[in-house]
Amino acid sequence: MTILCKLRVIILGHMWSGPTRLQRLLACDPRVCYNRLHESLSPLSSRPRAIATAAGVRALLDACNPQLRTVHPSSPRALGEEFGLHAFVVHGAMFEAQWNVPAFARGSEDRDLSEVYREFRQLVQTLRWQRNEGRDRIQLLKAPQSMQELDAALKVFPDARLVDRARAGTGGRVERLFGVAPAAGAIGCGRPGADRPGMALQDPAERSKGDGSATPLPERSAAPH
Repeated sequence: MTILCKLRVIILGHMWSGPTRLQRLLACDPRVCYNRLHESLSPLSSRPRAIATAAGVRALLDACNPQLRTVHPSSPRALGEEFGLHAFVVHGAMFEAQWNVPAFARGSEDRDLSEVYREFRQLVQTLRWQRNEGRDRIQLLKAPQSMQELDAALKVFPDARLVDRARAGTGGRVERLFGVAPAAGAIGCGRPGADRPGMALQDPAERSKGDGSATPLPERSAAPH
């Protein structure tokens, strides 16, 4: 199955470093499509069953840790991360952090992850098909797991653009760790200041050149009132 997609955007960032806020900001743009929490947890179930499953999971998590409602508010129909899709392809941080299978997690780090991300892409395509979304919608993807697996992710999504947040003076550290230079400009909220993150978009051509320059999103078409 091939679902054409005009543009994919991968948000970079570790947990608690700000990528969720950036994801929710970009998801407000009507040109963007994203996966909901219930889709991430049950990508191949019927929609009512997936929503019920997500509601149960969320209720359990809130009961175990009531502060979660404050630090990471969500709901079954709200946008979610793709960590659930990683679990369905038998990979990802959930095997280490939630299900406590550290030996499997360590083994995953040493294997070729190309097939993992090909299956991941199929799940993303299936969800787009279920939502009947056209190719002009920008696919937003965000999972902290991708930070340590960018090589594998970009083999499967070679046309993806990367969004990175970099506080003043930290760009060199990001580039050294991940081989991806944060772009110099910003998207949507001005250029980065001394005390706030800059949000920059880098496209595939700029990655290959390594100059880290910023690229704007496509022009917004006039929306009907």
